[in-house]
Amino acid sequence: MKKIDKSDIEAKQKFKEYLLGSGSFVDVQIVKSPADIIAKKHNDPKPYYFEIKKTDIENRKNKNNYFGAATLTEWACAWENESRFKFVVAYKNNQDWNFKEYTPSEFVQFCDIPPFKVYFNIPLDENKIRKTRKNNKKIIPSKEIIFQMKTFFSNFKIDNKDDGGTNTNWKESGMKYNVGEIYFLVILTLMKELIQCL
Repeated sequence: MKKIDKSDIEAKQKFKEYLLGSGSFVDVQIVKSPADIIAKKHNDPKPYYFEIKKTDIENRKNKNNYFGAATLTEWACAWENESRFKFVVAYKNNQDWNFKEYTPSEFVQFCDIPPFKVYFNIPLDENKIRKTRKNNKKIIPSKEIIFQMKTFFSNFKIDNKDDGGTNTNWKESGMKYNVGEIYFLVILTLMKELIQCL
């Protein structure tokens, strides 16, 4: 089996060409954020957003499912521009590019939010001293922050009723949010609490 190609550069370029070739878009730009591609239509000044999720289906062991991730920035843009945002799954089939577009409401049906993770980067060279940078924006997982994160995440529970489990209840308010919209609640509430600890 060949090595899986994780680069999405070609996929972005091919989808850009696909949009231009459709005749619906006149200005298509590949960007870094808040999505991979921003495009505009004829006589419509509002931007359209496309987030490319590329998979190397030909060299994957599991050819039936694509496991990936979407960032908070991408989901925030998706819900803020729901009618003008598409997640695009891109893959090659016999050297031909295939693109499957999903609206945020469609894409969220395949998504879930795992418990928070804390990443570490430990030098194996004992003589290497960890350097601390000034104005470091990284959040250090102190005891207070960890317990706040634990409490915050436990406030969500999955409602596995008629919608197949895509709705989530916010315990305190009784309001319902789909899984993608939880990203807004997570970032707004958690960041407010974290700032108070710094």
